[in-house]
Amino acid sequence: MERHLTQGTLVEHATRDALTGLWNRRVLLDRLDRRTPGSVLFSIDVARFKLINDTLGHHVGDELLRAVTERLGAIAREGDVLARLGGDEIALLAADVRHPGGADAIATLILRALETPFELAGTSRRVRASVGVAVADGDDDLLAAADLAMSRAKAQGGGCFATFDDDLRARRAARWRSRRRCPA
Repeated sequence: MERHLTQGTLVEHATRDALTGLWNRRVLLDRLDRRTPGSVLFSIDVARFKLINDTLGHHVGDELLRAVTERLGAIAREGDVLARLGGDEIALLAADVRHPGGADAIATLILRALETPFELAGTSRRVRASVGVAVADGDDDLLAAADLAMSRAKAQGGGCFATFDDDLRARRAARWRSRRRCPA
């Protein structure tokens, strides 16, 4: 019995983020490998996290991450995977998003969930998020695609979402072509 509990504990540690209790990157990557058509990945970056960590302390930053994941957990549906990728990056792999505009609706829900100020260390703090959206419609590396889209959202000032599209796909391909060139 004790050995069984120990194995269960090891599995839990290997698949869950210790701070938030969310799935970890390893589980997300596994689920991305087994994704189904209609899957959408949302890459979520919490703005001002480093500032809160640096000014109020890591314990308050940890409190913020737990509160953020609690709000995002309320959005996740059965069959979705909510994972902490590290630091302040969180991903939501939503399964079976087939309704036109469904990905945009979920991205909007994510942003709205984080609009309400958080009570941290006795003060009310607002945070914003940048959300990258990547729809599983081809052979794209969904995590890289969602990260590129999230970077675009951040570049637009944050507090918004951006979707991986043909423009980002072309920019990524051009970047790869320029990296592959060898000097003469």
